[in-house]
Amino acid sequence: MYTSISYIYVVVAILMIKTEIINQKIQLIKLREIQANEAEKAEEALEEKEKQKEEKKEKEEKKEEADGEPEGSNA
Repeated sequence: MYTSISYIYVVVAILMIKTEIINQKIQLIKLREIQANEAEKAEEALEEKEKQKEEKKEKEEKKEEADGEPEGSNA
């Protein structure tokens, strides 16, 4: 009788540990998804900044080219 009760406690303890491990794995999966999303957002932001820098350089180069060219008969 007492041994069967102790076996039940052992089984319950094992099931509780298993449940806790499963819950931890679910939390880790969620964290990985969040990290992946944040990394993607950071990468997109970096790409956007690089695009803006390139566009700014191109505008400056065009402006310098336009300023350096002679105009009409003033050459």
